[in-house]
Amino acid sequence: MNAIFPAWLYRVKKDVMKRYKLLVFFLFFPVCAVIAQPQSFFVAPGQIIRNGTVARGYCLERFKDVLGLGNLAELTKITGNVKAIYANGREQTISLDELLTSKRIMLIPHNSYEFLQFAFLDNTIASLEIGGEGISLFREKMTEHENSLAVKNIERILELESLGKTHAEIQHIIWRTRIEKRSEIPSKQLVIDWQTTDIEKEKVKTAFNSTPTVSFGKNGSSFMRIDGLLNNAAGINEYVIELITHFHSDHISRPVVEQCIKEGSFIRLIAPHPALDVSRNRIFSAIEENTGIKEYNFRQENRVLEIVPNGRWLSLNDTGVIGDFYYSRFAVNEDTTVKMYKYKKPHNANTDGLIYLFTHKNVSTLVFGDFDDMDGIENLLVASSANEKRYLEIQENISKLTVQLLEAQNKVVTELRALAPLSLSLEENDAIPQHIKEQLKTIEDFDNKIHLLKYELADLHFLKADVIKWMHHAHIDNSVRQTEL
Repeated sequence: MNAIFPAWLYRVKKDVMKRYKLLVFFLFFPVCAVIAQPQSFFVAPGQIIRNGTVARGYCLERFKDVLGLGNLAELTKITGNVKAIYANGREQTISLDELLTSKRIMLIPHNSYEFLQFAFLDNTIASLEIGGEGISLFREKMTEHENSLAVKNIERILELESLGKTHAEIQHIIWRTRIEKRSEIPSKQLVIDWQTTDIEKEKVKTAFNSTPTVSFGKNGSSFMRIDGLLNNAAGINEYVIELITHFHSDHISRPVVEQCIKEGSFIRLIAPHPALDVSRNRIFSAIEENTGIKEYNFRQENRVLEIVPNGRWLSLNDTGVIGDFYYSRFAVNEDTTVKMYKYKKPHNANTDGLIYLFTHKNVSTLVFGDFDDMDGIENLLVASSANEKRYLEIQENISKLTVQLLEAQNKVVTELRALAPLSLSLEENDAIPQHIKEQLKTIEDFDNKIHLLKYELADLHFLKADVIKWMHHAHIDNSVRQTEL
């Protein structure tokens, strides 16, 4: 015979379980799904863990998958001790791996780079304290580079925590940890391998020298160039994205750009729309004549043009402002983005162009073109630094609120499980108990606060670069300002 339960329980349970379905699914059903390779993970020392605690850990590898139900089991190399404190007051130092293997506790992932929940299956355990070396969760088979990167990041985490850095700051820093390989080829070129992948055909290769051109290639073919429409038309084809910094003849050739546009030999062409008359030279006129951009809407503040083949043209949406610069971006693919910065206060053709930031798997190349206004560059860097600081403050607040949200959801789910098994039918008319109402209101409040913070986060643009190609073909006259910046 089926027990009868009030309608509020069905509605509340449905709503909470929709929000929290991964945890509920894990608690009620065996998990068989397998997804891609998970990140290695580290839980820092000193944290006090109670039943249901959502711990904040660190992702040690930026481009592995988040921890989820289907891949947590792959983290089989678990090292580190905890101090178990029992309800009767007894204390014991024991490895976390032993507690997991003996099924006295379990770990619940939340499809996150950060959050890992502890559930006690042994009700005699009151709390756990993470030991002095922390807890490391590694995959059984990691490459030498993956293992070295994870170990280096753990050392860095412990150092930064001792300096009082926030969790968000530390995660942001360690995601930029590099273990690169450097070599010199016979042509005296320096080659830096950032080791973002071990698969040769998936490596993105960036090449530049003392000319303005910077090219980006993959699997033997170029897919994008900055200032590549110069002197020689041999490199143009319909599979390349062409990016223009400005319209000086030592960065772009009128015959080459005309041929490129007339033939439609590009995927897209990104160029600055000049704010100054001096920038609208014969080269820009050639682009105007062949694409019809004379109808450009000058109210578009980002001043960036996107031209696509067959004479069509668009203007990239303005996605923000950073200091005295307009900011726009587009994605090449899920691993690769391009950001553009256009100065609001240009005073010549050099400063009326675009600065580009190319990022592939968190490795970035900053290309200034001929932007040589040191005050402008300083403004961009100062604004970027301020935005980054605020970004990390907000990210820290979001993480703390998310921990509280997850733990509040867990509390409601636990009560619902006790009140109504999934298989039972439900009545339709009773009122929701006050304590459940209060818990749901708390969850809603956390949700709203997180949403507002994420909204603010979206407008905080900042730039980081691993490689910088300076203006005027890597030559700066004012060496003092260069050093300062």
